Amino acid sequence: MAVREEKRPPSRTVGLLVGAAILGLGLGGALFTADFGGKYVLAQLQGAVWETTGCAVEAEKVSGNPLGGFTLKNLTLSRDGVPFLWAGEMEIFLDLRSLVRGSPAPGLIEVGPLAVDGPRALPLVRSLDAAPSSMPLPSLHLFQLALSLDRHRLLVDRLDLSRRGESFDLRASMTWDLLPLELRGTWDIQGERVLLEESTVKIGAGHGTLQGVLGPEIALEGSWEGVRLEELAFALPGARSDDCGKIAGRVEVRGTYQDPLISGELSLEEGRLRGISLDGGFASGVLTPPLLRVKELRGSIQGAPWRGEMSADLSPGRGWVEGRGWGQSVDLAPWGPLGILPPGLQGGLERVDLFFQLRDDGATGRIFFRGLEASLGAWEIAEGRCLGSLSPQGVTFQGSGRWLGSPVKVSGDVMDPLGAPRISASIALVDLPLDRLGEPFPTLRPEGLKGRASLNATLRGSLEAPELQGRLGASALEVRGMGLENVRGDFLIKNGRLELSRGEGTWRKSPLTASGVVEATRCDLRGTAENLPSRALVELIPALADLAPGGTNSVQWKVEGPLSRPRGEVTLRSPQASLRQVPLGSLVMEGSWEGDRFTLRRCQAETAERSLSMKGSLSLGKNPEVDLRGSFKGLYFRDLKPLFPGELSADARLLGEFAFRGPLSRPEAEATFAAERIKGLPVDLTGIKGELSLTSGRLTVRRLTASGADGGTAALSGHVLLGGDPTYFIHGTLQDIPLQNTHSFLGDRAGLFLRGKLSGTLSVDQRGQSVVLRFRGAVPRLIVNGLSFSDVTGTLGTDGKTIHLAPLRGAVGPGWVTASVDASPEGEKEGWRVDFTARGQDLEVESLLQNAGKSAPSGLQGRFFARIQGRLSGSSLKGEGSLGSSSLALHGFTVNDLTVPLRFDGKGISVEKARAQVYGGTMEASGRLAFQGGWNASVQISSADVSPLLKDVAPLSGDVSGRGNLKAILSGRLGNLYATEAQLAAEVVEGRISGFSAAQAMASATDGGKSVAFSSIRSTMTVNGRVLYILPGSRMAAPPGDSSYRYLMVDGSLPLTGKPMNLSCLGEINARSLNTFLGALKGLMDAAQNTEHLVQDVILGGLVGGTARRDFRQVSFKVKGPLEDPVISDLSVSGKIKTGLNPPLVPGEVTGPTNGSGPKGQSGSDISLTLSFPTGKGSAVSDDVEGQLQQQLLEMLLKQVIPGDAPKPTE
Repeated sequence: MAVREEKRPPSRTVGLLVGAAILGLGLGGALFTADFGGKYVLAQLQGAVWETTGCAVEAEKVSGNPLGGFTLKNLTLSRDGVPFLWAGEMEIFLDLRSLVRGSPAPGLIEVGPLAVDGPRALPLVRSLDAAPSSMPLPSLHLFQLALSLDRHRLLVDRLDLSRRGESFDLRASMTWDLLPLELRGTWDIQGERVLLEESTVKIGAGHGTLQGVLGPEIALEGSWEGVRLEELAFALPGARSDDCGKIAGRVEVRGTYQDPLISGELSLEEGRLRGISLDGGFASGVLTPPLLRVKELRGSIQGAPWRGEMSADLSPGRGWVEGRGWGQSVDLAPWGPLGILPPGLQGGLERVDLFFQLRDDGATGRIFFRGLEASLGAWEIAEGRCLGSLSPQGVTFQGSGRWLGSPVKVSGDVMDPLGAPRISASIALVDLPLDRLGEPFPTLRPEGLKGRASLNATLRGSLEAPELQGRLGASALEVRGMGLENVRGDFLIKNGRLELSRGEGTWRKSPLTASGVVEATRCDLRGTAENLPSRALVELIPALADLAPGGTNSVQWKVEGPLSRPRGEVTLRSPQASLRQVPLGSLVMEGSWEGDRFTLRRCQAETAERSLSMKGSLSLGKNPEVDLRGSFKGLYFRDLKPLFPGELSADARLLGEFAFRGPLSRPEAEATFAAERIKGLPVDLTGIKGELSLTSGRLTVRRLTASGADGGTAALSGHVLLGGDPTYFIHGTLQDIPLQNTHSFLGDRAGLFLRGKLSGTLSVDQRGQSVVLRFRGAVPRLIVNGLSFSDVTGTLGTDGKTIHLAPLRGAVGPGWVTASVDASPEGEKEGWRVDFTARGQDLEVESLLQNAGKSAPSGLQGRFFARIQGRLSGSSLKGEGSLGSSSLALHGFTVNDLTVPLRFDGKGISVEKARAQVYGGTMEASGRLAFQGGWNASVQISSADVSPLLKDVAPLSGDVSGRGNLKAILSGRLGNLYATEAQLAAEVVEGRISGFSAAQAMASATDGGKSVAFSSIRSTMTVNGRVLYILPGSRMAAPPGDSSYRYLMVDGSLPLTGKPMNLSCLGEINARSLNTFLGALKGLMDAAQNTEHLVQDVILGGLVGGTARRDFRQVSFKVKGPLEDPVISDLSVSGKIKTGLNPPLVPGEVTGPTNGSGPKGQSGSDISLTLSFPTGKGSAVSDDVEGQLQQQLLEMLLKQVIPGDAPKPTE
């Protein structure tokens, strides 16, 4: 079995080796000088430093042995490749006991000389872990240590840390810049704790003590006294060489080496800082390197009690100190020599708050005080408060208080306070009593200033004789009795003289400017006024009141000479001026005054269209007078409206001359004028000329003539009394004034369109509110809305309340018409009430409508009478009337004994049961016509004789007899025939058709007669816009037993606008008559290719030949094409019809076979033939659509049903 070799730890092995080595050395002294183990020691040192700090250790040479110690030459310590510690030599002596125990450890380390880069080393120290090491701490001797901290330097001559068992004695002698420091103390290591027993510190001339725990956490306490401020000046930023005082205090240090917390108290006696006396000072604060905060400061500053706080940054090279404090009952006098306050300032402060900063580049700060009661020259300040800024050059300040009892604000600076002090201060005052300005400034006393103002000024110069320059402002003030508003003025007061460089303000809300110089007895001022209302000029010059000037003005003025009697000049401009509300346009006026006389050198008013010029003089004394003369051009009636009472709708562009003379309150005036045209009257006038005069308030129109723009002349004269109630009288004449333009002022609502020429006389007399107007006129030939009248005369009058038109009379052919109108107002909201009547007799329609044009119905003839009466009240119209005629004809259709009752309202005219006699029968009609254009009617004609009716309205070659009835319902819009809609039901009974060659041929073919009889013709029709529809069921029936035919039916559409018609016809006709009917078509059918044989042999021969007298055939065909050139198509003739069969109800329902293969048992000789061929144009030549339609339809039906050229049938 093999013996396992025990593996020993390296440290144990090293220990045995070292022990063996010592034993060997004891045996041989030569071993003490041997050189071995150095590389191992350096490696162990490098590993330990790297592990704990992350820093690298390098040494140029390592020598020695465990017994004699190791020496490291030129040692460097670096981090991240940057060295921060250099040591010339380090000696390490091992503790022999640790060698015996097998755990070698250093017993003594000596280093020196040593250099440390403080800014690089301090962050490393703060980052080290403060946990205690298991390795015993050796004794340490440092000598010639140099620690650089920015601009400061710590030199350690020697530092000894000697171990005595578990204790260490510390002795150090060093210099911080110029301040000598000495440390004495003892450390005691108790397990992990390191205790510092009472130690002493010497700081220059002062001393202190320090004790407590050094690790692993710090808990130290200390105190000091007798330290001189002047010895610490090098360490305080911004400190001066004359800063001094004795410092005492205590300190506590807590925390870790990385983050220590230092707190303590500090006192200062007999101190001076920056020349400021400090005594009895006390401070309590905390230091968290590099920041220091002093939470409490108290003491006496410049003899006044103060309290405050302070903070500082003690970082090397960028440190600072700042603090704040407050004091009470401060005397201002001691601060003057320091340059902080103006010299000569006397008084005191209730409280002062101070903030300061000390840096290398100097001291700055702020100061705030309140409760100032002080004086500086002529300025006495009360209730003052101020915020000041300190600088090496002096003091700047900003404060407030009261001066002359008014609020004042001051800001500025005092420079060179210890030499020749000069002040530069800004002053702002509010609500300053102007009557007290004479106290500090006697030169202002003669101006008689009143009111309260604000002041912004600058005080410059020596404190003994400063200059005051600034701006004075006041919402309202008085200067020599003149009230101004919103005043601002830039001024300079120097040597008893007031210079106004720019003054601004408002007078009567108008901007003013002024500049100049005011001395004790004289003035030289000039300025401007903008947007100055003319009524303000009346206040300055009361004599202008009677002219009632209007508008706004810009004024330039100058006043100079003795203050007791100045003289001046003025230039006035106004964009829109007026006198007595008469507009003048843009105005320029130049004048001068001295005493009570104003001379108007030039006055020119003009616009783009008109101009006015005048000159003269005004006396402004007790009884002002005027003497002005001028001319005008382009002046309008509307501009003179304020001079005339009532409404003035007319307007014209005038030119002329004028003159005013006499007392300003009631001057006399004369004017001549002319105008090219007057608009706004019922008739435009041209070539106007007139002469006016004004005397004692009476305006006289001496002459006024004009011509009508479209012909005719007018002349007016009269007078108007101005002032009070309107009073005037005007008389005039009119000759041949055209009426075609009256619609322009009557308007569409009146609905009147007149033509003619009016002549007459006019008079208007108004006294107060009573107006009497009378006009008598005549029109030889008058056309009203197309209705013609002749020899029209009438009189129009008004008494101010009612307008009366009567009598109004005119002729219509041999007849005449009279009318009257009474109109009176019902109130501002209700409008007018108009009552009217009209009556006419034996009125000839042709004369009345001769100028009506296309709007009147054509073909209307006869005479009628009319009567209407009604009332228009506001928007409500009501009335009634009637029309009548013994005989009226429309396109030959004649009615007799016509009576038409009428009723009308605001919407239209109604007719109820109009009656007339019509061709032996009666007619009754009702309907309504809306003023908006729509109409409707119902008409019924009973038992009218058809024969004379047709002869009157549609002359034919034959005759149709019988009694007819008609019912019609119609509606439509005026002026649009094709918007008419109608439903018609017509009937003619027991009549005959004769005189037509076709009718005679058809009748003779059967029974040898000359006419075709019918028992009834009944038709139902509708009109829808432009198409007449003949409805199914419309038919003509033969009397019982008639041998020519049994019935004939028609339906279809018949357009009224020339478009193609489409009619379907069906009937039963005797075969012999059919032969005649088809023969009428033969000539037309011959034109068709290959049809002659068919017609001759088949139709006329085989079909008709040999038929019996009572043999009826059913025939159907269509009529198409335009009305003027119809085409018959789809002709179909059936086989023999048995007696007793009912006829079909509508065309197209043909009974019996049509293709020759009828039902079983019937003859196969039936033939069905469909042909289409033209039939030629109709014979109507009338241009009237309605008449043409009526005649063409009737003619077409008769010719197609009863051909006139058919050959006679053979037995």
